[in-house]
Amino acid sequence: MIQLLLGAYGYIIQLAPPVYGALYWRRASREGAIAGLLTGAAINAFLQFGTDARPLDINPGMLAFLANLVVFVGLSLILKPRAEQRAHVAGFVEA
Repeated sequence: MIQLLLGAYGYIIQLAPPVYGALYWRRASREGAIAGLLTGAAINAFLQFGTDARPLDINPGMLAFLANLVVFVGLSLILKPRAEQRAHVAGFVEA
C-alpha cells in the first residue's frame, strides 16, 4: 500500500516546478515546463518500474523532481521570452 502511495507521489510532485514557476518566476517558459514534466515523468517511470537501482536510496519521485527542475530552469533560461509572453506572465506575478 505504501509503495502505491509513493509511486503516485512521484508523479504528482512533477507538477510543482511549472506551477510555482508560472506563479512566481517571470522567466518561466511553456516549453521549459512541458520538457520538465516529460523528463520528470519518464525518469520516475524508469526508476519506479524499469530498474531497482536507486542512487543514494532516494525516492524515485524526488530524483525525477530534481531532473524536472533542472530541465525546466535550464530551458527557461536558454529560451528568450516572447513579448506577449512577458506581458501575460507579468499580470500573474505582479498581482
